[in-house]
Amino acid sequence: MMTKFTHFLCDFFCLRKKFLVYNFVDRNLKISYRRSFLGLLWTLLAPFSMGCIYYFFFKKIANIATPHYLPFVLSGSLLWNFFSTSILMGTESIVAHTALLSKLPIPMQVFPLITTITHFVTFLYATPVIAIALWITQVPFSWTMLLFPFYILNLCLMTYGLALLGALGFIYLRDLRQIMQILVQIWFYTTPVLFDAKMIPEKYQWILIINPVGFFFQNLHEILIYGKNPPLYQTVSVLGWTAIILSAAAFCYNKGQKMAVEML
Repeated sequence: MMTKFTHFLCDFFCLRKKFLVYNFVDRNLKISYRRSFLGLLWTLLAPFSMGCIYYFFFKKIANIATPHYLPFVLSGSLLWNFFSTSILMGTESIVAHTALLSKLPIPMQVFPLITTITHFVTFLYATPVIAIALWITQVPFSWTMLLFPFYILNLCLMTYGLALLGALGFIYLRDLRQIMQILVQIWFYTTPVLFDAKMIPEKYQWILIINPVGFFFQNLHEILIYGKNPPLYQTVSVLGWTAIILSAAAFCYNKGQKMAVEML
């Protein structure tokens, strides 16, 4: 039984296709910055400029009283961009490679995984922007910052699960592209990405509980900006949502992969 489960996990995360994943990710990154004068420097300039725009409008005009707002908004917007872009592009990834799947024995789940990893690498290139913002605003170093990789790993796993669910659903329902764009936009405004979760009135705090990434972004700001260790129940919620989404993706993939191949 354990052998079958291990085999399924290797298949689900494409662990036997590491060379294929690496080459596709490398190709995607090269294509993204082909014939670009500044190249990878855009991964620093683009988020920094966007963060400055958010900072000006929300801090200076809307007068949001959140301390250290520049690293606050940069860390939130960069991770949301990775999360949302991976899901939206991952949703179309399998159908976009239909011709390749019909010619070569490539597992279909590899394409949402490649999309997730590609955008995660782009996020890693941009992380110095967060470090610079923390330094500029004189945020003191805290041991809670060491929890950052743990939360990022959870977000990556959740993102892959959602991208795979979207990609499988898109095979059957092509309207899912527009539906996902609307849902992700609504999701953005109900998630504490650009605002502190404490600004949400008490009667609406339940939104954070039913939001799979609600406590994630709240905890992200707590460990990076405020140097606080998040409450245990919030950490459990982050882990629980990750487990639920990955389990749902694994179940749908296991049950529907053969029919999905026929539908392509």
